[in-house]
Amino acid sequence: MSVRNPIEGEYSVSIGGPGPRTPKEQDKTIDEDELMRKLEEKVSALIDEKLSDLDFGQVVRNILETDKQSQNTVADTMRIHITEMQQYNSKIFEVQSAATGDGVYNCYEQRLDATEWADTAGDDKLDDKDAVSVEVLNLLENDPVSSYTPALGKYDRIRAWLINDDEGNSRWAGVPLVSAVRWVKATENGPATAIASTTITCNLWLNNGAEATSGQLGYHIEVAAEDCEGSPDWDEVVPTIKSGNYYPAHNEQGTWAFAFAFTIMDICT
Repeated sequence: MSVRNPIEGEYSVSIGGPGPRTPKEQDKTIDEDELMRKLEEKVSALIDEKLSDLDFGQVVRNILETDKQSQNTVADTMRIHITEMQQYNSKIFEVQSAATGDGVYNCYEQRLDATEWADTAGDDKLDDKDAVSVEVLNLLENDPVSSYTPALGKYDRIRAWLINDDEGNSRWAGVPLVSAVRWVKATENGPATAIASTTITCNLWLNNGAEATSGQLGYHIEVAAEDCEGSPDWDEVVPTIKSGNYYPAHNEQGTWAFAFAFTIMDICT
């Protein structure tokens, strides 16, 4: 039901439904609908593109220029879509060295080598995308001990995602693509010192098929005994630790330990 406005001479009040919109309001609605349509087209295009190669800031600025009155709505909508897409945009990184911060590594982004896809000769299917160093957190080292030793070695790889910290900074964080149990090479014989309070200096066997050398991550790591009954010395237990031999070990939040138990030698007299 409508009533006539005696002054303006037109129907301006509506009961039971909205009144007619002014031309200005109609134009604004049309502009907003058109803007959202363009936004959807942009988002669809982003999904089809390689996200890491896009300048998201410029994309947002281009959209905003179409309607200054809807800047906040467009920016928020675009940010939501980008965040959702980034959650699925994982990357693979290769460790180069330890960065500042326990569990954080300087890494190079990796990409698949198309030539090596069908390789049957044992060639590496991943190559460095470039030599740009990127800091990546190993989530398995998120709460390390104070006497921290890196769990990863040079050439180890991490699958990571962009995660925002509590201050809004975008950080790469992920999980290593290596076995939890690694091979280490002892650089000394088991000494005549208490196994419970001393360690064995070892070198990590790296992902490139070689022993870590001086200056490389994984060189001269200190490996402790995980379990042993009694209080023997290293030279009183089996398996015997001998320089040059390889042993399985693992790292738990920054502490290296042999991945097996030692027992005291049973010496017959």
